[in-house]
Amino acid sequence: MLSKLYRIRSFSKAVGSVRWSSTDIVKQKPIDVVAKEEKLSIEKTSLSRGLALNKFEKDFLIYPEFSEAEDVESIKRYVNKVESDLEVALKDVKDAKELDSNVLATLLKNGVFHSFIPKEYGGAGFCHKDLLCLNEALGIDLSTFMLVNQSYIASRLILMHGTPEQKEKYLPKLASFQLKPAICFADLPTGEKTEVLAHSGIEKKLNGWKTDVINGDIADIFIVFATDVKKTGGDGPTTCYILDKSELGAGTVTVAEQKHTQGLNAIHLTKMNFSNIAVTEKNTLGGHGLGQEALNEVMSYGNFYAGSATVGFLKRLLKELVKQANTSIEGNRRVAENVAVRRALSETGLNLFVLESIVYYIGGFLDEGLVLTTDIENAIIQKFINRILKEAFSTITEVVGSSATDHDAEYDKMVRDMNTLLSLNVSDTSLAKTISLSMIVSWVESTNYENKYLRAQALKRFFNVQKFQDAWNNPKLKHFMAEHVHPSLEPACRNLETTMTRLDMVLNRIIEDAGSRIREEIATLESLSKVLENNLAMIATISRASRSYSIGLKNSDIELAWAISFCHSASRQSQQELEFIMDHYGLIKKNPTLVNIGAAVVDFGGYPLERPIERNW
Repeated sequence: MLSKLYRIRSFSKAVGSVRWSSTDIVKQKPIDVVAKEEKLSIEKTSLSRGLALNKFEKDFLIYPEFSEAEDVESIKRYVNKVESDLEVALKDVKDAKELDSNVLATLLKNGVFHSFIPKEYGGAGFCHKDLLCLNEALGIDLSTFMLVNQSYIASRLILMHGTPEQKEKYLPKLASFQLKPAICFADLPTGEKTEVLAHSGIEKKLNGWKTDVINGDIADIFIVFATDVKKTGGDGPTTCYILDKSELGAGTVTVAEQKHTQGLNAIHLTKMNFSNIAVTEKNTLGGHGLGQEALNEVMSYGNFYAGSATVGFLKRLLKELVKQANTSIEGNRRVAENVAVRRALSETGLNLFVLESIVYYIGGFLDEGLVLTTDIENAIIQKFINRILKEAFSTITEVVGSSATDHDAEYDKMVRDMNTLLSLNVSDTSLAKTISLSMIVSWVESTNYENKYLRAQALKRFFNVQKFQDAWNNPKLKHFMAEHVHPSLEPACRNLETTMTRLDMVLNRIIEDAGSRIREEIATLESLSKVLENNLAMIATISRASRSYSIGLKNSDIELAWAISFCHSASRQSQQELEFIMDHYGLIKKNPTLVNIGAAVVDFGGYPLERPIERNW
């Protein structure tokens, strides 16, 4: 449907500098191998890692876009039709416990399931930006998005890790929705276990159970991440298996339990039991023991489309809230004139602007092959989703008051869907550890850091305290980003560069003083995560605002103001977080205090302090 995109950049000879076709994606080498073969610098491999190392490519200030106006109009017509058709189909759907037949008919009529399947397997072969636009349209109903996203995850796993026979067998049927997939991820801390055991001379058997499997009750194929049990006992590596329900033989897959969730009622969360299912090489995705690679694939790409769906959802929510605020009267004036309401709406609008900027920014670079790995960015987007949805709750109650709890109101379903989606997402603490530790490992490897002379380093640092303080308070510009964007964004660029320089200084101190202990410093990891989130958000909003204002886009002056405002507040927050870390590794130990507070609450089973009116005699 959409023509291919090709854009030239200053390092267009770098690997993947053109938009990848589905065939190219299948033939990709592992990212670390590609980076070494092409001798790519860290900033050309991972954007967030490059920013953390105070390295930067000016091409990242050029916001990615379609090269042809015809492509833009084509995808806009398509997603507008999908969205309008969905609105009609969803009009009378409120508490449906099943996927509404009209909604499914709309998805099939518009070829939604074809969009993410390559053309050679009967699909439409959309690029990342196309899919972001489509998922934004699907985001008007989070249940519908979750249904479609399951098919996307399954198709990508098969496309990236399946054999030619598996691709020919499953992808065309996924494109037409003849097959409904269910993804059973790696074992959770809930005690669930799915194992593959093989005795000498006997075929391998898969047994176990998985919780919170989406649509396991209606699935035709199951993609299961299972632990291979060693012959000598103990757990072995993880392998990804694809199980066709029509080919189980003597094995069985049964629904042990189905949750009745508060929201997302068009999908079902099920507990699945797998019993005595024979598995062979033809059932594996990516090969024996390579399940972690397949899981990393999901973790590196799975949240971009969730981000765009959240953007679509929040746009609809914001539209409804503003409409009610403008038409409701309290105290002889419109609710919209209330300062608290305006502030809540503006914060939601700014959050929406940031998330939208990030997902289309990264999606565009993926189309052009300008970044090879997006694991950190994927986790950052998930953290933004979690935070924005949580803040949306308070915005709803601020604007509509008790109507937020009215079962017959428009917001009731939205609130329930948001709450259920948040319960399924990865926790912020886990995401912060993923973001920070991944970055720290890359920082150590890229700087060839060696901590052989700790005492000498400490003595040297003691005599250079003033020099360090001066560099901290007045970081020198290194990249001069403002030269590559609209002049009005010079303060925003300065804020970003200042944060990058300070982060590099902090990482030196962390690795010197903490070493491997950093893995246990949760408060430090969370602070580092916030800084990395702000870095990505700042560069995305700066490049977007610069492009919009330069081409005279409608309301680009608002974009410019929002970008400058956000970068100012994000830079201040980053400085506070970095100083928090520096205090910890300097004289004032704030982090241990924070950790002790958490330990006390847990150990005492709640709030441990006496009332202030109590007496000790």
